[in-house]
Amino acid sequence: MPNASIRRSVVGFLVIVAFVVTVWSAVAKAGPIPTPAPIGSVVGWGSDSHGQATPPRAVNGVSGTAKSIAAGDFHSCAIQAGTGNVVCWGHNGNDRATPPDAVNGVSGTATAIAGGGIHNCAIQAGTNIVVCWGWDGDGRATPPDTVNGVLGTATHIAAGRFHALAIVGPPPDCLCAV
Repeated sequence: MPNASIRRSVVGFLVIVAFVVTVWSAVAKAGPIPTPAPIGSVVGWGSDSHGQATPPRAVNGVSGTAKSIAAGDFHSCAIQAGTGNVVCWGHNGNDRATPPDAVNGVSGTATAIAGGGIHNCAIQAGTNIVVCWGWDGDGRATPPDTVNGVLGTATHIAAGRFHALAIVGPPPDCLCAV
């Protein structure tokens, strides 16, 4: 009788070992389990012909994260979480991936960003002035006085391939009721 009990135990043990080996082999063939991206990191996909889908370390979770993102034609931009600095990457024709000092952390930062075809616009933190850069064909990178701080500012922005839009906010230094 003890021999039958031992045989059942050995058979049960061998079945478990076979199962573990099978599972382990399947996991090994599948490769390592991918690590999820850190919260707030920018992840890109699709066409990367000019590096537009490969975010830099400043926003990909390695040395920074993002609080807002925008994509244009062959370029992308993000506002860094924590600093408010605008970072852009990808095709830099017409300086579309070179944000000006007013929003890149040198003399100012941004609260909102919009990516257009060959231009971008951002709302400067503290002033709510719309700042644009890149190609200025059709005036797309030249905000009007109603949102550039002369006659008013903006609360929201958007950019299309050939144009930009803003929702008008109060003029600078206005004591108006909003």
